[in-house]
Amino acid sequence: MRATAPMRRIRKSALQVDEAERRSEAELRGAAADVIMLGRFYYLFLAFNIGTSGLQFAHAYMGQPPTAPLWPIDAVGWLTGSGWFEHDRVVTVVGLLFAIGAAGFPRLLVWRLGSFAYLLVHVALANSYGAINHGSHIMLFVGFALLFLPGRDEGRLMARKSVLRCLAVLWFAQGLILLSYTLSGFWKLWHSRLEVFSTDAMSRILLDRALLEADNIPILLPFVAQHNWLAQSMWWLTLYIEVFALLVVFRPHLHRPFGAVLMLFHITSDWLMNISFSLNIVMLGLFLLLSPLAPARFSLPATVRSLPLAGIPFRLVQRRNAL
Repeated sequence: MRATAPMRRIRKSALQVDEAERRSEAELRGAAADVIMLGRFYYLFLAFNIGTSGLQFAHAYMGQPPTAPLWPIDAVGWLTGSGWFEHDRVVTVVGLLFAIGAAGFPRLLVWRLGSFAYLLVHVALANSYGAINHGSHIMLFVGFALLFLPGRDEGRLMARKSVLRCLAVLWFAQGLILLSYTLSGFWKLWHSRLEVFSTDAMSRILLDRALLEADNIPILLPFVAQHNWLAQSMWWLTLYIEVFALLVVFRPHLHRPFGAVLMLFHITSDWLMNISFSLNIVMLGLFLLLSPLAPARFSLPATVRSLPLAGIPFRLVQRRNAL
């Protein structure tokens, strides 16, 4: 069977791994099936966190009405009346059931929608007491992207449309994840301005952090703070990775390397500054490190050529050699 025009366009654009390597229609169907499987793992992880850790509704409710309620809290209060958040155990059980249902039947919208609604209300309530915590935002964004997963296939034409929708959902999820890092990178550039070019910017950040964490000094902080070259290298590498993170969506060779580096970035941030983003690590592992669109075999030359800015000289050399 000949591929449809939309499928051919996808194979010739973002899914093109190298000039001589293109994805077949069978490979695209396999990638789409992997996206559904990643959705299952997402909802299993959500169910685990609802049942055992910080995503229980009782952890968001502080025993008193929200002092600065966000709009989802006002919306639920308008629908159900005041005081609904006091029934935290019931809400937790409902959210757990939706997450388990979505893990078992990821193509049924009702389970995905219920899971997203629970997570949205949980995040909104946790941030309705006058402070914003970004720890679970990425998981919420991915849950929103997964709402657009296709239903069951009906015939070959619908199957092809499902493939396109699955791949679009993957790009959407990756884009939302990586956009947060790009925004963070630009915020650092804007906030630091000329400090970006300072030779001791990171060392001063670490010293300020040491004062804040005087009672709980992170394990890596003393060592890194004493080696300015290491601290500054980490600062510039962080800026490079974050600023250009969003471009990785369109460069499959970078999915796994950038996913691994960003996971290591969060682990290092925890050991260096006591800043933990454990949910982000899992989301990066699922949708970048395990990306269905990443090449099956790692290629160092192709990875280097795919790097934003840094890969330009290598791409020029490749083009010159191809002439």
